[in-house]
Amino acid sequence: MKLGRWLNDLDETQKRDVVVLGDEMSHNLFPGRPAIGSFILLNGHRFEVVGTLNRVGHGDDNSTNTRAYIPFQVMRSDFPLKVRRRTTRFRASTISPASPTNTPSPRTRRAGSSP
Repeated sequence: MKLGRWLNDLDETQKRDVVVLGDEMSHNLFPGRPAIGSFILLNGHRFEVVGTLNRVGHGDDNSTNTRAYIPFQVMRSDFPLKVRRRTTRFRASTISPASPTNTPSPRTRRAGSSP
């Protein structure tokens, strides 16, 4: 981890809309500013950035640096997989920074916080 934290059990069981970004993804979406605590949109779904990863490898030839990680249960319910002949894959068609003024969805509220 570079900054923040990795996904945890509560993120999974509470289906929190949180994301951990690879180094390149973090730099592309939030150039010159911190990503932690910011929000991104994945296919119109709003996610809070809770962690960023260290750069993997050298140069720009490593797709690991461009990945975004979300809890499996969130991916399963909000982004159903499309099955092709022999492969099953998920790809976000749009990823963009989100406005901090938007109200987060109820799933992003922390346990014990008021609605």
